[in-house]
Amino acid sequence: MSMYKAILCDLDGTLLTNDKKMSKENINAVHSAMENGVLFAVSSGRSNMSLDVIYEKNGFTDIDHYICYNGGKACNRKTKEILFEYLLEQQLTRAILDIVKKYDCADCNTMLY
Repeated sequence: MSMYKAILCDLDGTLLTNDKKMSKENINAVHSAMENGVLFAVSSGRSNMSLDVIYEKNGFTDIDHYICYNGGKACNRKTKEILFEYLLEQQLTRAILDIVKKYDCADCNTMLY
């Protein structure tokens, strides 16, 4: 039994290599932790759809949870149950987009969460 109950880990610059792949060492470490009863989940700024791809690509079909949108949403990826979700109010979202539109921001990501 591990002294840890859970490991929540970022992807970019942490679990993933520069070429956006997970090393065998990291994959083995995650599986070892899980075999010892530790809950493992990724906590990332990425979307849930992006995390699904990462999980599948690295053989993490047995990992149930992730936290996405920089902590704005947590899901059980198998049941699709939303554990929590923090949404911006529509009025605030419109105000933010109005500010962004004032600037020449062709490369800006206007995904708000």
